[in-house]
Amino acid sequence: MRFDATTHSESRHQGRQPERPGPTQPTVGEIIAAYRQRRVRDSTGEPWSQEELALACGTNQAHISRIESNRKHPQYTTLVRLCEALDMPAAKRCHLLALAGYRLEPPLPDKGAVDTVLSELAPVIDRYRYPALLMDVGERIWYVNALLSEMWGPCLGGNTHTKCLTSVRGKRSLQFLFDSKFMPVWMSRLQDPGPVMDRHAFLFWRAYHHHSQEAEMNLALETLKSNREFLQRWQHLEDGKMKAGLVEHDLLPLNHPVFNKIVFGIWRTTVVADERFIVAHFPPADEVTQLAIGRLLRQ
Repeated sequence: MRFDATTHSESRHQGRQPERPGPTQPTVGEIIAAYRQRRVRDSTGEPWSQEELALACGTNQAHISRIESNRKHPQYTTLVRLCEALDMPAAKRCHLLALAGYRLEPPLPDKGAVDTVLSELAPVIDRYRYPALLMDVGERIWYVNALLSEMWGPCLGGNTHTKCLTSVRGKRSLQFLFDSKFMPVWMSRLQDPGPVMDRHAFLFWRAYHHHSQEAEMNLALETLKSNREFLQRWQHLEDGKMKAGLVEHDLLPLNHPVFNKIVFGIWRTTVVADERFIVAHFPPADEVTQLAIGRLLRQ
């Protein structure tokens, strides 16, 4: 069973026209019931019963029944035990706890926070001798250095550093990757598109479930779901059919119109001054790429 987690924020101002209804968000009880039905008995392969889930988390079947039917709002400790018994992924646990009113993650940074971090880190990122960018925990990009725009700026909507900065500000890489206008550009630049698309889908899936109460995240999800390639990956993630690898550290093989086949490493570091921000580093992973970077730096 799969549930669509898209929602719309409610209007907060009197006199505004009501928003167009969006897909209904699953309830706490529905999510728990869905994950229970994914757990199977080793002996028969049949889904867990409510009694088996109750036994696994130290309660009784009647209590589980009331939670799944939304007649009982689970306490925080009960919900944590349920998540553990159901072997729920960390991102999905955060989503479920937030849905139940137990918010664990801070809200996404606002413009003031972005401006503060940019003033401190943009000059530092510009000095890196490899491509780099600044993003937040919602996967929104706020800054890229000139080397990144030179290497794959057209994939992000800009042939120059200035145009690339304007194009990406506040957007996500996968919003370009899964856009019909930019997808052909990505396909021409990526040596192996599938893993890159999987990785970006997982990163957004994880960010969404950490911040599913944010209206901006829900709007981005609704837009992305119009793309079949993204929607298929989202469904696999929701159904537990796609397993993530080392998403914080990876390789990015590219086809460059001047330098041909080049390979960058990827690693992401959290900004100490504000842990809602991440710097993504793309150092050269082989000698050919190192020489290409050196050539650009000399120019």
